[in-house]
Amino acid sequence: MSSMPNPKQANNLPGFDPMMGQLEVIEPGIAMFHGFANVAFAYGRGEMIVVDTSSRNMGAAAVRAIREVSEEPFAFLIYTHGHGDHAFGTEAFVTDAITRGHARPKIWAHEDVAGRFKRYALTRGWQSHINRLQFGGAFATDGLFDPKSFSLPDLVYRDQQFLDLVGEPVELHHAMGETDDATWVWMPTRRLAMVGDLIVSSMPNTGNPNKVQRYTLEWAETLEAIAKCAPQ
Repeated sequence: MSSMPNPKQANNLPGFDPMMGQLEVIEPGIAMFHGFANVAFAYGRGEMIVVDTSSRNMGAAAVRAIREVSEEPFAFLIYTHGHGDHAFGTEAFVTDAITRGHARPKIWAHEDVAGRFKRYALTRGWQSHINRLQFGGAFATDGLFDPKSFSLPDLVYRDQQFLDLVGEPVELHHAMGETDDATWVWMPTRRLAMVGDLIVSSMPNTGNPNKVQRYTLEWAETLEAIAKCAPQ
């Protein structure tokens, strides 16, 4: 699942607006909330996993959307990496759990995500300036990198991690691509890969004048590894 909307797929959603978001049920038990950054859901066995939580503004919209199709508790929230448009919408998911009387979902991420959050907190002004240059007014506030937006992972891993979703295996794999703290999620029973920004709707952003050079070779190797799993 791409973390950015596939242009053909997302644009076919009636009235799709990437800044508002829209849920697509891909098949029973698998859904994606399309937005500026996507949120992937796997459910249907009594509990749900959520891969990415979108941004601070979009997280609540993603929660509202998935609650139209499933009432299952959120078992795990998994960050594919520590960028703000993927990991800063967590509060809405935790609030939903508390409101419904569910257990607080466990947040999983690669061990380097917490360090990224710390770096963002220390460089708020600079981060906002760089994003303003690249993206424009929507990113023109220091509030985007406010530490209040950070929900640190409860649990971290280094290379691989195996989880259990009501008896169904879930695998977390470390990767380097757009970031060095990336995770892709593999659910072998469903042959489902949820990959964050390892696949986007444009050419891979392996660097630009405003950002450091990224991990081009490792990115390609990761995509080969995902392809070798033959996801459906």
